[in-house]
This record gives sequence, C-alpha cells and structure tokens, in this order.
Amino acid sequence: MIFKNSDNWMLGTILSASAVTMYNPALRIANLFEVPLTIVSSVFFPELSKRIKNDGEGVAKYLYEKSVAVLLAILLPVMIIIFIFSEKLIILLAGYEFIEAANILRITIFYSLLVPFYRQYGITLNALGKARYNLTTVIITTLLNLAFNFIFIKYFGFIGDAYGTLLAYFIAVVISVLFLNKYLNMNIINIFIYLIQFYKTSIS
Repeated sequence: MIFKNSDNWMLGTILSASAVTMYNPALRIANLFEVPLTIVSSVFFPELSKRIKNDGEGVAKYLYEKSVAVLLAILLPVMIIIFIFSEKLIILLAGYEFIEAANILRITIFYSLLVPFYRQYGITLNALGKARYNLTTVIITTLLNLAFNFIFIKYFGFIGDAYGTLLAYFIAVVISVLFLNKYLNMNIINIFIYLIQFYKTSIS
C-alpha cells in the first residue's frame, strides 16, 4: 500500500495539492487494471498452494508463466487502446483542464504491464513458503520508489512521479525474474509463448 500510494504523498509534499489533482485522473484509470489482477490472484494463490502440495514445487514455474501470460493477454488490448486515445479519455472523464494528465496516463500504462510479473511473483513466493523473500523485495522496491519519486519530481515536476514509479517497477520485475529463474528455472520467453497461444486459442 505504501508503494502504491507514495506517488500521491510525495507529489503533495514536494509540489502541491494541485499537482496531486492533475495526477489523479491518470492514476484512477490505471487502477482499473487492478480488477483482473485481483481476480486472477484470488484464484491463483489457493490453486498454486494446492498444486505445490500435490505435485511439488516444480509446478510453480509453469503456473507463474501461464498466469502472467493470461493477465498480459487480457490487459494488452485495453492498454493499447488507452495509450492511443489517452487525450480523448482524459477529456471525457476529467475535462479538458486535465489534458496534461494524458502523458502521465501513457507512462502508467507501461508500468501497469509490469505489475502482473511483480504481483504473481509475490503470490508464488508466498505459496512456496518463502514470504520473507517477497517481503524483502517489497521493502527494497518501495524504498527505491520513494527515492526515485523524490529525485524525478525535483527534476521533471509532477510527471517525474510517473517516471520514478515506472523505474521502481522495472527494477522490481528484474529482481523477480532473476530470482524465479534461479530458484524455479523460470523462462521469461515461455510467458510470451503462452501469450501468443492464448490469442490463437481465443481466435480459433
């Protein structure tokens, strides 16, 4: 929760309440992607825990890759549409005076694509009984997010907040992918293979 809300806190502290107001429309639209993430996560955790108990830890690799691929497949088309029509969407939902938030929305779209990797990483570690590694990752990336937001807001203004969060998510995903690759032999290429298979199956 600190990670997700630190951008608003820092904007209000470093800049002003008006900067938070300008940032909010983009953040609210991006938060819509939490719906499929939450649904898949609520199904994924008990299923993963059950499969690990019955089939061993090796099954976690497949389920992580498959669940991230499904989430990306669901989110990607919507994100492309929002990215293309950011200005129109902001004007429609918030008004023309918030048009500057369109560029922030485009940046939040990029880090929303990284969230499935990070979210499923945490759930996978918890199901494997390695919650302390997940906690360590969350603490590190939260501290990095605070530091990046502070620096980027100082240099770029309120859009720097989005850049800082994007960089923090990117580092979080790198950490998660490297850890799962080492511990479970997870292959990030498999995620994109499953992603293409999902679209092929859906079309057929």
